Amino acid sequence: MFNAKLISTTYQNVFYKQLIWFIIGYLLIIIIKKMDLNNVFKYIPYIYIFNVILLILVLIFGKVINGAKCWLSIGPLSFQPSELMKITLTFYLVKIYQLKNLKTFKNQIIYLLKIILLTFIPSILVF
Repeated sequence: MFNAKLISTTYQNVFYKQLIWFIIGYLLIIIIKKMDLNNVFKYIPYIYIFNVILLILVLIFGKVINGAKCWLSIGPLSFQPSELMKITLTFYLVKIYQLKNLKTFKNQIIYLLKIILLTFIPSILVF
């Protein structure tokens, strides 16, 4: 036999949790829309380093959920630093693309190596 009240309570908890994250996400969208992206690009190397540190912390203190050790818990909240890294890496690659100077072969190689290195570090930590 199944307990209908237990199933109903479980779905209610999931609904409220999703509703909270939806509201947080919506508020973040509003905040980000009002931000000057030049400020984000100015601090993106530091944000990248912070996210790499978070990924290292997952390897040490990560919580296993559904067989994957990819969650960090802070009090009652759990989150995946890899999701933050996706956004950070995208912004960082855009910044590098904007600063590119590909007139010489040496600059092309340096540009390519920067992209590979910046992508390789979080990829290894996530895998």
